[in-house]
Amino acid sequence: MPSLRTGSGVWLSFGVLVALVLAALAVPQAQAQDATTPSWSPSTATPKVEDGAVHAIAEVGSQIVLGGTFTRASNYGGGQPSLTRTYVLAFDRETGALSTTFAPVLNGAVNDVAPGPTAGTVYVAGAFTTVNGAKTSKVVLLDLATGNPVPGFRAAAMNGAATSIALVGSQLYVGGLFTTVGGETRGGLASLSATTGAVTGAMAIQLARRHNDSGSGAQGAVGVKELDVTPDGSRMVVIGNFKTADGLPRDQVLLADLGATATVRADWRTRRYEPYCFSWSYDSYMRGVAFSPDGAYFVIATTGGKNVGTLCDTAARFETAGTGQEVQPTWIDHTGGDTLWGVAITGDAVYVGGHQRWMNNVDGNDSPGQGSVPRPGLAALDTSTGLPLAWNPGRNPRGAAAFEIFPGSRGLYVGSDTEWIGNRTSFRPRIAMFPYAGGAAQASAGSATLPGDLLVASGGTLTRRTFDGTIAGPPTIIEASSWSNARGGFWAGGNLYHGSSDGYLYRRSWDGRTLGPAARLDPYLDPAWVGVDTGSNASYGGRVPSIYGSALANDVQALAYSRERIYYARSTSSTLQYRSFSTDSGIVGSEVFSVSSPIDFRRVGGMFVSDGFLYYTSTLTGAMSRIAFDGTTTSGSPTTVSNADWRNRLLALAPTHVEPPPVVSDISHVGSSRVAVNAASAAVAVPQTEVGDALVMVVAAGVTTPGTTVPAGWTLRDSRVDAGLWSGVYTRAAGAGDAGTTVPVTFSATTKATVTIGAWRNASPTIGATAIASSVDAGTATHTAPTVAAPSGAWVVTAWADKSATTTVWTPPAGVQQRAAAYGTGAGRVTSLLVDGGAPVPPGPVGGLTATTDAASSRGVAWTIALAPTP
Repeated sequence: MPSLRTGSGVWLSFGVLVALVLAALAVPQAQAQDATTPSWSPSTATPKVEDGAVHAIAEVGSQIVLGGTFTRASNYGGGQPSLTRTYVLAFDRETGALSTTFAPVLNGAVNDVAPGPTAGTVYVAGAFTTVNGAKTSKVVLLDLATGNPVPGFRAAAMNGAATSIALVGSQLYVGGLFTTVGGETRGGLASLSATTGAVTGAMAIQLARRHNDSGSGAQGAVGVKELDVTPDGSRMVVIGNFKTADGLPRDQVLLADLGATATVRADWRTRRYEPYCFSWSYDSYMRGVAFSPDGAYFVIATTGGKNVGTLCDTAARFETAGTGQEVQPTWIDHTGGDTLWGVAITGDAVYVGGHQRWMNNVDGNDSPGQGSVPRPGLAALDTSTGLPLAWNPGRNPRGAAAFEIFPGSRGLYVGSDTEWIGNRTSFRPRIAMFPYAGGAAQASAGSATLPGDLLVASGGTLTRRTFDGTIAGPPTIIEASSWSNARGGFWAGGNLYHGSSDGYLYRRSWDGRTLGPAARLDPYLDPAWVGVDTGSNASYGGRVPSIYGSALANDVQALAYSRERIYYARSTSSTLQYRSFSTDSGIVGSEVFSVSSPIDFRRVGGMFVSDGFLYYTSTLTGAMSRIAFDGTTTSGSPTTVSNADWRNRLLALAPTHVEPPPVVSDISHVGSSRVAVNAASAAVAVPQTEVGDALVMVVAAGVTTPGTTVPAGWTLRDSRVDAGLWSGVYTRAAGAGDAGTTVPVTFSATTKATVTIGAWRNASPTIGATAIASSVDAGTATHTAPTVAAPSGAWVVTAWADKSATTTVWTPPAGVQQRAAAYGTGAGRVTSLLVDGGAPVPPGPVGGLTATTDAASSRGVAWTIALAPTP
């Protein structure tokens, strides 16, 4: 589940701050966040920023606040008036409507924003010197209701811009390009009283010397580019243009301990940012940094150009608990010569934005190197490996960068200087929000351990044999042909992966009983981006990794998987090599690493990893041995575990299939009713229910705001609005005498709408936050509902609605029971469909069903609801 990151310009809470600030701000927890990456389709609940760029984002109560270099904005949709908004604005989190009362006038750019110390207030930091015509410092505390400065707060004067802020308890930490604050020496870092703005002694670390001290080339101001603080408030990471911190060598990055007085961590230093990177153009090449939600690590994003062996144009993860004078990154993802800027981290992904064309591109130089994948201006990276995940909405054109990425309570916000998401598919000028609802869980990266099943391809046949590390059971044929072309394989996350003589990796689902169809893994030539012009004399097509092609076809003779890595033995190399691997995206890492081992892997013909041991077979004798293995090094001497002949084309360890217990549920469908109207109200009948039956009412109306009233007793579980189509799901338990009565639903004005009620017996009318989700679409006849988390024995209910001039027929997906369909008439009609699965489901993710309309809908909404059995 995505979780809010702490970061530069976003609020922090811990200790006293949890009680004081959290209660005051009352920012709600994210809803429908079962997805580990958000929807690819941006919400319309954002305004249009008409010029400049968005550099800062914060969530303050029900408002989203933006800061940047813009001067005008308008509400989403056509014909909306352009409004003056000088460098800062606020809009409603649910609707995207611009605040009409928060319109302060600043005379300079805003670099950062963060929630203030009391509800309805926001800190704004930048290069401005006046607010609403009155002189001010570079940091101001504003009232969100009025846009006026909050009385009693006046930040100490700074002789340079403020670039980054973070609120920690009673201290507001400020980073910038100043040397004095409130008349006191403060070299790029300072702390202010959170309530008065007076300079305090909590932060007095002095930054000094330009990174580029060569005496030529780019010369930038010394100071902070960005800072972030761990959620517990104990440590701060700072990046920027400096070479020392309190006299200690800390080139462009430092880690500090916070407390009564901040101190530079003496035992944490990395030298990876010491090299110059195209110093004629860049002094500092640091651009963005963020801590993980647990504070265990942080990720730095950079610019600087392609410079082999450096961290220029990369995203790199560093461990907070690392120590030493040459701390190395845990992983690095290279763009191949393009800038990365914005960084945000949830519990499930690292999001980076810039003007990159590719990721996973260690060998590229302004071009796609082996292993590169298209990720135009935006990417989600695996937290453990840094490999790109499947999420790939993209930004085309890419502009200068996606400057700020912010995980809000409803979705992931991206601020930039460009207008389009996708290949000019969704017009979202300079601010876009990707909802968590409608997203997708990452694919499992799990591996198998002994005892298990060994999948063995030999002589063209694929068989399954139980194996406990010594004794193997008799073979059972899974597939009797087509496996002579296999070139090693492994099982991971429910799938069998195998190399092929055509030089590609393939994936087939395998649950211990059924083998699915083969799918070739080629995310490098993504059909959505192949042939699309990057605007930089190239297209977005990537390149397959060098393990593909002739290596897989001719040299690779064994594959193994462990901890998100593919290990491979080649007939042409005595060394075991490995690369990172993502089961979510199917991407193989572009960087190659070697295992330290005395074994000659030219003689290894099959292998797998289990419980700290590497098991491998001999191409000469077929015997199986094992040796202790920690992922990078083997230790001790090998031990023979089986003298049987295991020579093979593929050897993979998979879990032994265990039949799940039957799912038991007494839920049954009682009845449904529906109505379609063009009126200010609707009345829908309650089916013939008994006391306690679960009633689910789905309302869809051609309005932009709900304006819907239902009788007392109904609970609104969730709602969704998308450009003139509003939908809500209400539930209640049936009472005595409800059967056959009507439920009046009124709207704020005459509108076209449908109202559907379904009744289910032995089901609970209470729906958990993770058991309901919605998705929206536009301009399509294919409407896919999201997935939700179902408890054991639940029935899955799916509802669709659309706004259209021509829809006359909904076609439900196969395998469901249609319960109701309602069709309006005329232009802008609203139609709907309600189905259920007709049977209980096991616990876990459910949904993702697709229904079709006989014509493209102008707007569509889909709901997936898991009705739990009554206790």
